[in-house]
Amino acid sequence: MPRYAHKLVLGAAFAFCAASASVAADLPVKGPIYAPPPPVAIYNWTGFYIGVNAGYGWGEIDDAITPLPQPGFGFPPFSVGSEPDGFIGGIQIGYNWQTGNFVWGIETDFQGSTLDETTTLALGPPAPAGTRQRVTTELDWFGTVRGRLGVTFMPELLAYVTGGFAYGDVTVSSRTRFAPGPAFTYVGSGSSTETGWTVGGGLEYSFLGNWSAKVEYLYVSLSAPSHVALPQAPNAPFRVRHSVGDLDLNIVRFGLNYRF
Repeated sequence: MPRYAHKLVLGAAFAFCAASASVAADLPVKGPIYAPPPPVAIYNWTGFYIGVNAGYGWGEIDDAITPLPQPGFGFPPFSVGSEPDGFIGGIQIGYNWQTGNFVWGIETDFQGSTLDETTTLALGPPAPAGTRQRVTTELDWFGTVRGRLGVTFMPELLAYVTGGFAYGDVTVSSRTRFAPGPAFTYVGSGSSTETGWTVGGGLEYSFLGNWSAKVEYLYVSLSAPSHVALPQAPNAPFRVRHSVGDLDLNIVRFGLNYRF
């Protein structure tokens, strides 16, 4: 092969390699394919829920006591204060709506209660020696129907205020002894379902999707039944009137809810 033919072959080979490298450089490089991240689930408080709760309560109540008739009885009116306390427990049912960071809803609950207190007061002159006044206050059960309004500081944490209607079974019983002997003993009681109001607030935290736990404070004010204590036979036919004020309670309780 002539010398110039070798040069033509080498030149053609060089040009072909250069063109191939240029085309390869212009081809797009196929990188690894990544799946998009899953969407982040944001907790929403909207929905129906049911739960249980337990806690402790304490409060106070005043009893204005008037021996009758006045002034013929010979002893002026006086008063006794009681501070019942005890444990509470029950169930709650409610529904929430959420708009942005705001949550509003309605809740009702029913509680069993061991709140009670017996107060004994020794009365001085002009009452005879040995005069005693005993008052027992009991709250066997109570319930509330409340609105709730809250804000979420983070999706799972709700801070709220609450308030509304309250009702409960209140019993006030008394025993008044105006002398050392049984001839001056007066006994009576009043028991009824009373109504009132409540206000409070709390924190609720959601976990495991449908579950939430809460801590809550309620101030509950209920009317209380007044009564007239009558003489035990063969006492003189006098009476002792008990004008009972409101039963004011402080309730702290913990709750667990399941949201549907």
